[in-house]
Amino acid sequence: MIWLTRVNGTKLMINVSLIKYVEAVPDTVVTLVDGSKIRVKEAPEEIAEMITTWYAKVFMSKGMLWKDCEREKFEKEGLLVEEIE
Repeated sequence: MIWLTRVNGTKLMINVSLIKYVEAVPDTVVTLVDGSKIRVKEAPEEIAEMITTWYAKVFMSKGMLWKDCEREKFEKEGLLVEEIE
């Protein structure tokens, strides 16, 4: 979840998994997977950074990075091929 500010100044939390896309038209509009739209004060670049930070915190709290998650998945499925340097 990330905090955003509606154009009227009220704060709201949005589940990052429900964001379909973000655009500047000229206000920033967040479109959710259900098609609903929310106009917010934050710039699309700020929102992208918030989402990236949120995902990084989730994976770091689990003690792994995305690459480690993928490695674990492939190891379980017997599909891991070691990198050649």
